[in-house]
Amino acid sequence: MKTFRNFRGRLMMIVMTLFFPAGCSLEEDDPRAREPISGTVTFDGEPLKDGTIQLQPATQKEGVAAGGMVSDGHFAIPRAEGPVPGKYTVAIYAAASPTTSGSAEQASPTAPTPRTRKSIASLRGVIPTRYNIESELTAEVKPGGPNSYAFNLKK
Repeated sequence: MKTFRNFRGRLMMIVMTLFFPAGCSLEEDDPRAREPISGTVTFDGEPLKDGTIQLQPATQKEGVAAGGMVSDGHFAIPRAEGPVPGKYTVAIYAAASPTTSGSAEQASPTAPTPRTRKSIASLRGVIPTRYNIESELTAEVKPGGPNSYAFNLKK
């Protein structure tokens, strides 16, 4: 009985080894024709040091959401994680750096403690809401590309 159990276990391992790789390729199994995208982001003429970029479909009927990191003014989203062709609303975020200079709010005698001020500042971020929460930015992803974009943001 014990040898039959070992044989059955080995047989199952062989069967899984033969069939498992054929069904694991996410890129081949994804029925959507995703596209890689890349580009640059500047803020007040300087490359955005660190941030994120998100693409949300303009309508529910087209596209899939995609996003990636912005580093030293550049972003690249590979095909496997990229959007499908269509129109998108683009949102760009960047957290405030800890060295950001003080504001009038911070100078107030009733202002929050320094620790609270830092977390409030980082939540607000440095990018105006017209580029993220209330984004005016758009992009159209085309099949076969090139899908390279330049976003020049201003205060």
